[in-house]
Amino acid sequence: DFFIFKKHFYNSLILSSEIQNNVDQIWNHLKGKLFVGVHVRKTDKRHDWPTVASKNPREYLNFDDVTSNEQYINVMKKIVTKFPNVYFYIASNNNVSKMFFKVQAEHQKKYFDNKFYFLDIPKDGLNRFTMTGMELAIVEFFILSKTELVISTYGSSFGQEASFWTSTPELLLRNGGHIYHENNILLPNCNNDLYASQIANIIEKNVAERQTIKYENGN
Repeated sequence: DFFIFKKHFYNSLILSSEIQNNVDQIWNHLKGKLFVGVHVRKTDKRHDWPTVASKNPREYLNFDDVTSNEQYINVMKKIVTKFPNVYFYIASNNNVSKMFFKVQAEHQKKYFDNKFYFLDIPKDGLNRFTMTGMELAIVEFFILSKTELVISTYGSSFGQEASFWTSTPELLLRNGGHIYHENNILLPNCNNDLYASQIANIIEKNVAERQTIKYENGN
């Protein structure tokens, strides 16, 4: 019941015209394409502390220690290899990380030429204490929820909630092994115990199925 009511809550949200326009700015480029959402959560020392459980129950990690930007790139390369027509939307709470992916798009054109989409970073940065920063976060949340697959940092609820809202599969990246989550509330434990040891095979199966369902009905 909790999951059902939470979905009803998300579905009841109505965006302001300004936020909706920002969502449309990206969505108009991506609608009808096969695209994957990428959420890169980095540690913000102003209000983060080690909270992500590691293999050792007595140790906790910062988001920066959970996974690296390079691990994202490696997974995304595997997706491009399987699906050459795929595109990526890059969301993050960190300006440096967004710039990292912009540089990678230039340096690794074999894989990522014209495949990355970003929302413009405001002049005052990605700051949760400003109205602009919070509006940007909402925009990125909505865009992630529209993707075929969400790749996110293990331990961060932002990408997980976006994928849960629309029952979008998610791949949680972490050192020591990534975790694939089906986000199907009809499955036991939402099937979140399935480890993604074969990343490309899992993505191929689920993205292909979801693409057929989504685009045949025009949504």
